[in-house]
Formats: sequence, C-alpha cells, structure tokens
Amino acid sequence: MIFSPISAPANMSINDTQACFFKFSNDILGSRSQVQNATFGVYIKAPSVPGVMYTYILVYVLGPPSHHHNHLRQHLIHQKKINLNQEQTMKYYKFDLTRQVNNWIKWPDSNWGIKVMASDSQGTPLAIVSPQNPEEEAYVS
Repeated sequence: MIFSPISAPANMSINDTQACFFKFSNDILGSRSQVQNATFGVYIKAPSVPGVMYTYILVYVLGPPSHHHNHLRQHLIHQKKINLNQEQTMKYYKFDLTRQVNNWIKWPDSNWGIKVMASDSQGTPLAIVSPQNPEEEAYVS
C-alpha cells in the first residue's frame, strides 16, 4: 500500500465526515513511479427509512478553496446509481482512482483528498468513509 486514509490535515480546517484524505509514503512522492491500479472501496449501509428507491454514489476530487469561497472545490469523477434494496446495500462498491493517484504522486500539492456522497431521502449519509461510531469501524480500513 502506497497510501493510507488519514484525518483532514490541520491546514485544511474542515470537518467533513464524507471526505477522505490520503498520505503517501515519502519514497513515492514526486517520483516518476507509475501506479498501475488504485481502487477505493466504499461501504454502503442500508437506509434507515424504507421506501427510498435509489440513490447515487458520488465521488469527488477535492481542490483548494476558490478566492471567493471558503469551502473546498469539488470535481465529480465517478457517479453510480444504485437501488436501495437488500441486494445493493450493505456491501462495498469499488472505484478506480488510478489516474488521480498518479496525479497526486506527480504533484503532491494537488492532493486535497476525495469526497464520497450517498444518502437516503432524509439526507442521512449511507457511504461509510470514516467511522462515526464503533459499529462502523469494521467497514473502514
């Protein structure tokens, strides 16, 4: 593993439970190394309110705040529609981040992390990217 999830760097001053940040080993940063395959797994839990038919898993690359706003920029890189039934929830979905990881290795200052969003009709997050309670710890590695 050349990178691992970490909490938001202090200089970003954000508290977003749907964002993931990564730290790369020093020997890989700025190198001419090329990652062949980088996948990111997201666990989608079942909705707390029945009756919702589907949702989208949205994966954004984060960037520095704009001059006019204090929030991080977001660029959508993956979108997947899923039905919120027993067959399509309570499981992992994988997303290819190879291109993005290679960009982060070449230009470490561009590594602002990613944000994953999926929610039910009440706005409750369904994607577990950072554990919010002890039960969710097992779904994040």
